[in-house]
Amino acid sequence: MINFISYSSINAQDIVLEHLPPEPCEIICIGSPIQLPKEYLVLNFPSLSNKATIENQTELIIFYYPELLIDPLDFFNYVLKTLAPKGSLLIVDRFATSFNHPGLSRLNLVQDFMVLAERFNLTVQLNEVLSVDEAQECADILLKISKGDLPKWRLSYLDKSDINRMLVLFKQSFHHVMSPNLWNWKYSALNALIVCIWEGDKLIGSLGGMPRQILYFGEPQTVVQIGDVMVDSSKRGILTKKGAFFHMTATFLECCSGFGKPFLFAFGFPNERHIRLAEHLKFYKEVDRIVELSWSQLLKPASFFYSLVSIKIDNVEYYSAAINALWKAMAVDLQQAIVGVRDTKYLLQRYLQHPENNYHIFIIKNKITQQIRGCMVLHIKDKRCDIIDIIGPLSSIPLLIASARYVSSTLHCARIFCQISNTFSTYFKINSYQQEATSIPIAKDTWVKSPKHDLLIHSWWLMSGDMDCR
Repeated sequence: MINFISYSSINAQDIVLEHLPPEPCEIICIGSPIQLPKEYLVLNFPSLSNKATIENQTELIIFYYPELLIDPLDFFNYVLKTLAPKGSLLIVDRFATSFNHPGLSRLNLVQDFMVLAERFNLTVQLNEVLSVDEAQECADILLKISKGDLPKWRLSYLDKSDINRMLVLFKQSFHHVMSPNLWNWKYSALNALIVCIWEGDKLIGSLGGMPRQILYFGEPQTVVQIGDVMVDSSKRGILTKKGAFFHMTATFLECCSGFGKPFLFAFGFPNERHIRLAEHLKFYKEVDRIVELSWSQLLKPASFFYSLVSIKIDNVEYYSAAINALWKAMAVDLQQAIVGVRDTKYLLQRYLQHPENNYHIFIIKNKITQQIRGCMVLHIKDKRCDIIDIIGPLSSIPLLIASARYVSSTLHCARIFCQISNTFSTYFKINSYQQEATSIPIAKDTWVKSPKHDLLIHSWWLMSGDMDCR
């Protein structure tokens, strides 16, 4: 987001007076009040949180507020709704130019802001850097933006009142139903979001973002997983930069992903057709592949010295310390890689609280020492058994696979399968494995300023449990 910071050397009132429309007219001033001639009707609001919306009547909105973080998508929807036809928006303030991220140029965030304004048919009339303070890493800026005709498509975040419309579009796009309970589970995080595109009052597309806590080469970060990408079949504009898919995806990435934004980067698991389209439009690139391995069942336990303990809602808290210790050991082994956090909190939310799927979760412990060696998550469907997640040091993988093969026999599954990013598949290629034909792209966004795509190639530890659809 853009961080506007007030600075006393700016004579905001003089700058505003130069750009006032003819009086009399109505002006909304958001931020510090500015003294304007009495011929104007001026409505002052201290922040965006209590701004008024006077639909299509206001001729000028003045945005002047110290230390305010604004969400450009929400802000431009407000501007579109409030400004009269041919009305103007005036932004006068000082914003931070450095986010301590190499590769983020001084005005990258303002450029994203102006690109989004143009998607709302808000024309940037004036973009002037008034001054630059290198020592403070700040710049004074003046933006004057005018309202044109209503855009063909409007972009917004999904409001809860529109969830049913999104679920109808989901059914039309994917030919199966997503229940409200599943939607609430997928987007339960406070910082989860869905960007929508509208044609009039009709929802014609949406793109979901599910936050994920990760270790990025040992450093805690928050990224966003893209999912539920859909556009009405009559509005797709395939392979063009004028289509609904382009506008929706570009807006999502510009508002949410990259340096100085809520999420460090975006990733996902597109299908083959989608990855080709996204690479053509330069939205994201492939960094690895999910491959699938399988084994036959084992008719006896992996070792006499180890036992399996089933983890359920009623005992997960008891084993919480052990599970977290397994995660810490795994994190140490993968400190030169990227891996999603797999602590007890994640295990509970992702698997034990899933509204529709039942998972079999086991920890493996030594009968004599009581030492816990690893944790595995299995999913059974149509007599197919999948290892969809593991937690523990990488040295425990052979024991986990052997134990899973035994469990699969007790559940009457002839073979057991596991999907893992290709880079780390060598840890699983043991005990007479068979490699299946399945191959799923792993993609990372390339549209905005964020960690370089090359850094993520062959670096992700991802399993099928990292996908929201499993």
